[in-house]
Amino acid sequence: MMKTWDELRERVSTFALLAGVKLRNQNSNCELIQVFIYTNRFRQELPQYSGYKTVKLQFPTSSTFELNKYAQMA
Repeated sequence: MMKTWDELRERVSTFALLAGVKLRNQNSNCELIQVFIYTNRFRQELPQYSGYKTVKLQFPTSSTFELNKYAQMA
């Protein structure tokens, strides 16, 4: 369970890194990044939250640096 915004940013960065590797292995690029977060629906005693944001990239890319930059903007 994450408790700080820094932990969330780290997880988003890790996912962006893995997405970039997968895109490059497929010789692909992406144009949009969607980041979504939600609480554990099985922990009803905790406040519940879900949300997402989609960001359009300036140009299609598989660059980990660019993917992370835009993912952090979301």
